Amino acid sequence: EGYILSITETDVAIEAATEQGLFYGLMTLGQLLNAAAAWKKEALPCLRIVDWPALAMRGPHEDYGRNQLPTVEDHKRSIRTAARFKANTYYWFIEPDHFVYAFDPEISTEYDRFTFDEIRELAAYAREYYVEIIPVIELLGHMEMTLRHDRYKHLSETGNGGGTLCPTSDEAFELVRNMIDEIAPAFG
Repeated sequence: EGYILSITETDVAIEAATEQGLFYGLMTLGQLLNAAAAWKKEALPCLRIVDWPALAMRGPHEDYGRNQLPTVEDHKRSIRTAARFKANTYYWFIEPDHFVYAFDPEISTEYDRFTFDEIRELAAYAREYYVEIIPVIELLGHMEMTLRHDRYKHLSETGNGGGTLCPTSDEAFELVRNMIDEIAPAFG
């Protein structure tokens, strides 16, 4: 993922052993061009940057909930921004009611939700920017919209609904398995 960016009075060159390193070199060049424009400079400074990541995984964590769901385009903008700063991961917090499940599409109809195809599209889009989406899926808590249904209330910690699944219930874990089995393949 490393690269060398060289700017002389006549040339700009980026060297990298991988396509991803070249991409990161281009991101740095873009940052230099933006800075030059902001400072109203007519030329870039002569320089040599030798850069590589200190951490294997780098990226932001998107956390939202309760009908504050970003759109597909919002996520694409966040992915592009992360990539501009050479982030290679995008942690996406997903509550159980943010997804349309084939096994029960009515789990949550009050909130905006993502479909399998939309998540698949975002994961593919992120890969174009060398970013891997890592889903952070809330499954024991934040289950209000699932546990409000009579067919699921008995799976709650209290047995009467609420926001938390009972962690000792085999049936509750079967529900979790069904959710994961549908969400995980969308991310590849």
